[in-house]
Amino acid sequence: MKLWLALLISFVTGWAAGEESFLSTDEETAAPITVMEKEFWHAGDEVFLDVEAQADVFLFGRDAVETDGIYHQDLWAAGRRVEFRGVAHDDVRLAAAEFLTVDGEMTGGTLRAISGQNLLVNTNAVIRGTARLTASRNLTLNGDFTGDVTASAPRIIVAARVDGDLTLNGGEITVMPDSRITGTLFYSGDRPPHLPNGVSDSDPVGLPPTEQPDSVWREYLWMIRLVQLVSSLIIGLLLVRFLPRFTGNCVETVLKMQPQCMFLGLVTTLVLGLMSYFMMVSVLGLGAGIFLLASLGLLFYCGKIILALALGALLVKHREPLTFFRLSLGLLVGLVLLYGAFTLPWVGLTLWMIASCWGMGAIIHTIRASQRVLKLEIPPNLREN
Repeated sequence: MKLWLALLISFVTGWAAGEESFLSTDEETAAPITVMEKEFWHAGDEVFLDVEAQADVFLFGRDAVETDGIYHQDLWAAGRRVEFRGVAHDDVRLAAAEFLTVDGEMTGGTLRAISGQNLLVNTNAVIRGTARLTASRNLTLNGDFTGDVTASAPRIIVAARVDGDLTLNGGEITVMPDSRITGTLFYSGDRPPHLPNGVSDSDPVGLPPTEQPDSVWREYLWMIRLVQLVSSLIIGLLLVRFLPRFTGNCVETVLKMQPQCMFLGLVTTLVLGLMSYFMMVSVLGLGAGIFLLASLGLLFYCGKIILALALGALLVKHREPLTFFRLSLGLLVGLVLLYGAFTLPWVGLTLWMIASCWGMGAIIHTIRASQRVLKLEIPPNLREN
C-alpha cells in the first residue's frame, strides 16, 4: 500500500512540477526507444519497455508491466502483473496486484517489491544491494543476493544464495538444500526454520517479540487508532459548536432514516470509488480522480463522527438540560464504542465500512434536503397572453 501511494505521489508531483520529460498515456504498447535521456512516464493497459534510460522511469499498467534494458536511475513499476528484467544501476520499486517476477540484475541501490498475492525471484536474478520483499500469499526466493534481504509472506520458499543477513517473516518457511546464507538468518515466530546441512554456518536467530513485524504493526496500529479517536473528538466538538443545526439534522437523519442512509452511503461509495479509479489512470483526469478520492475519504471520516454523535445523542437523550458538556461526553462515549468495535477480529473492517457508509449517507441526505427550490414569480403585466 505504501509503495502504491508513493508511486501515485511521485507521479502527481512530477506532473505538477512541469519538469521536461517524456510522457506517454496511450493505450498501446510503448514504442521501443534506444536511449532516453529524459524522465519517462507511461500508463496504459499493457506496458512493455526495452530501453536504456538515463533518467528516472515511472510505469503504470492496468494489466501487465514488463521491463527490459538498462536503467541508470530509479525504476518504478506498478500493475496487475509486473515482471522486471534487464539491468538496474539504482533503486527499483515494484508493486503488483497479483503476480510479481524479478528476473533481472541490480548493481546498486535498494530493491523494494510488494505483491498482493505471489512474488517470485527467479534463478537468473542477481541483486547487489538491500532487498525488501513482501507478498500476501507466496514468496519464492531464488537468485543471487549480495546484501541484506528481508522477505515477508505467509508462505516462504528459499533457494537462493545470500551474501548477507536474511530476515524471514512468515508462518511457513522452507529452506531448500541448494541455498547458501553467509550472514545470519533471522526469523519471526516460535519455531525456527529447518536448515539443511551446508546452508548456513550459524544457527537461525529468532527475532525478539518487540522486533517482529506483527508486534510492531500492532503497536503502530494502536497509535493510529488513538490519533484517529482524538482527532475525531476534536472535529466532532467543532461541528457541534459551530455547525449545530447541520450536525443536529445529520444526527436526526441517522436515527430516523437508517435504511435510506445506509443505501445512499453504499451507492455513493461505489460510484465515487469507480469514478476516481477510472479518472486516475488517465493524465487528463488525474486531478479530478484525486479530488473525488479525497472527497470520498473526507465523507468516510465525517460519517463515523456523525454516527458517534448519534450514539451519544441516544445516551443523553433524556438528560436535561442538554448542555455542551453532555453532548461532548456523549460524543466521546460514542467514539470509544465505535473504535472499540473496529478492533474486533474478522468483523472490525465490516463494521468500519457500515459505520462510515451509514454516517456518510446521512450527511449527503442532509445536504440535499437543505437545498431550497428557487421559485420565480412573473408579474402579471409581463405574462404572455
